[in-house]
Amino acid sequence: MQDEHSSVRSRAASALGKIGNQEAVSALIKALQDEDDIVRSSAASALREIAGSEVLCQIWELQLKTPSSDKSDAISKIQERCKFYNHEICYSVLNEEINNADPLTSSLNTLNQRLKTMSETPKNDFTGATFGNITGSVTGNIEGGNNNTQNNYASTEDIANLKTVLEQLLEKMEQDKPTVIDAKLIVDEAVKSHPVLKNSQAIEQVIKNNPMLKVRLQRVMTAVGSETVKILFAPAGIAIEAIRAWNEPS
Repeated sequence: MQDEHSSVRSRAASALGKIGNQEAVSALIKALQDEDDIVRSSAASALREIAGSEVLCQIWELQLKTPSSDKSDAISKIQERCKFYNHEICYSVLNEEINNADPLTSSLNTLNQRLKTMSETPKNDFTGATFGNITGSVTGNIEGGNNNTQNNYASTEDIANLKTVLEQLLEKMEQDKPTVIDAKLIVDEAVKSHPVLKNSQAIEQVIKNNPMLKVRLQRVMTAVGSETVKILFAPAGIAIEAIRAWNEPS
């Protein structure tokens, strides 16, 4: 990696990617700072395939100093391959991908517009209110829990909207086969428009009462894998074991 010719250094970086030991990873991280962009690109490509999650912070520090699409892509691929997501790194890379990936941005904007055309769940603001003898019932969309999941009962309108939103999201996942990171971005956009996606009881009710939705869910699990499907139900705090159980015989 110290050769004066950049072409030699680039080939050396590719070769290190096939070795895959810790010494190779360390050398490749140093190569991310090479003066030649082809060498840097070769090093990033190699790291995508062999680096573990323990080096993400090192690559991220270099990315903060000298931003590049190669390092950003390497970070995304390592996180996806290792199933390890550092919150700050993950969201920073997501924001960068939004700014640089027009097809994905367009797709997300389209989905968001479709979701916003539906009726949003009404919310009541009870800030500062006091209640004496309540003879009626109080309705509203009250979010609770430290993890921002909802466990309150959903209205009939919520249930209808939730069924439609789940159908659309599952259809999109089945057709586009997004990565885990892309799936999280899609789901985050949907949750902004439809907080009912954080209501675990409502989701379980919709899934269990709609056999065709179960069938589609099973197809999506087969098409994109459980890790990606898990992202869809993460806002409601539903574990992958519960998702798999929905398709088991009663």
